[in-house]
Amino acid sequence: MRSGCHARICFALNYNRLKVGVSEILNSQLMIEPPNQNTTHRRALPWGKFDSEAGTRHHLAHHCADVAACFLRLARLPVFRHRLEWSAQRSLSQLDLERLAALVFLHDAGKLHPGFQARGWPDERWRIAPRGHVREGLEIFLAQDAGQNLPLARHLQLASLVAWGVDASLLRAVISHHGRPADAATFSFSDARRGWSSRGPYDPASSAKVVGTLLAEWFPLAFEGSGPPLPQDAPAFEHLVCGLTTIADWLGSSTEWFPHVEDLNRHYMEIALRQAEKACAAVGIDATRQRSSRKAPISFAELTGFLAPNPQQELIGATELEAQIVILEAETGSGKTEAALWHYMRLFEAGRVDGLYFAVPTRAAAAQLHGRVVKAASRVFAEAS
Repeated sequence: MRSGCHARICFALNYNRLKVGVSEILNSQLMIEPPNQNTTHRRALPWGKFDSEAGTRHHLAHHCADVAACFLRLARLPVFRHRLEWSAQRSLSQLDLERLAALVFLHDAGKLHPGFQARGWPDERWRIAPRGHVREGLEIFLAQDAGQNLPLARHLQLASLVAWGVDASLLRAVISHHGRPADAATFSFSDARRGWSSRGPYDPASSAKVVGTLLAEWFPLAFEGSGPPLPQDAPAFEHLVCGLTTIADWLGSSTEWFPHVEDLNRHYMEIALRQAEKACAAVGIDATRQRSSRKAPISFAELTGFLAPNPQQELIGATELEAQIVILEAETGSGKTEAALWHYMRLFEAGRVDGLYFAVPTRAAAAQLHGRVVKAASRVFAEAS
């Protein structure tokens, strides 16, 4: 036996078996049962989303796929990818993005805890205190004793995460996707082993094995080859990954695009990728449709409805796109809004931004400004707006 340790993510395993471990997982036969309303059967399935009013549950693997698919869609957009690469201080390959998405897939791994699963069955007694899923998610990967991790960590591809260069800080950034940073706590291995024991028909280890198997199956590129390690000691990168995971979780939790499917579907990732594309376009984050609608550069007259810019607007039009902050001070009615729109459109055409934000002091001003922006977008993008 040999042991290895990366930051605070540690593991101990037989490296002779590691070489064939992923292929064994991929070749193993997943027992995916047909829909069954039997309560015992349903309690054995890990849920990721639960609607108490509708009485529906979304399989944890499905929810993880929804969020990972949304993250991957966001990370592939030119603006977000540029920001990720800037914060990482290096270019990011498709392999990097796939591995980040695979890590995001594990954002809710803590929901495997029996104390969390019990919350989805409020009318039944599980004989366990209710638990959350943030600290529990970290516990899976960080609780260790003499280089030994919980079996769940092995099922959830810990060895591969370490090989990719995922350290405890990046892991914590993804697990902390609800906004509050997860505590940098130490975890008792013995307490963790007791807390993660089976409850009735629900076995967290068996569920983790299924989720981990699907992770390798749904992100095959992430598990191929070596490649450089993911960025480390990069706070800005971790902060951005956390933010994108938060957005992805918000999108991936909407039943409008991701209706609940309780029984496991081995081919669900294909559905998640399609729905993620629709979700990102529907909320306006993905501007691909607007970009593709343009066949020629956008003119000032087309954008604003005025034949030519005034001196202030000309000045803004000549401003370097690399400028981080641009301030225009002029009297009311001098065309500052059109100047701002002109600067935005120049950045948009250069692929540097996908959206525009206005901050004004009153609701009346906001309503008036919104109407002007909508008209400008209609002139430029027509039906694609």
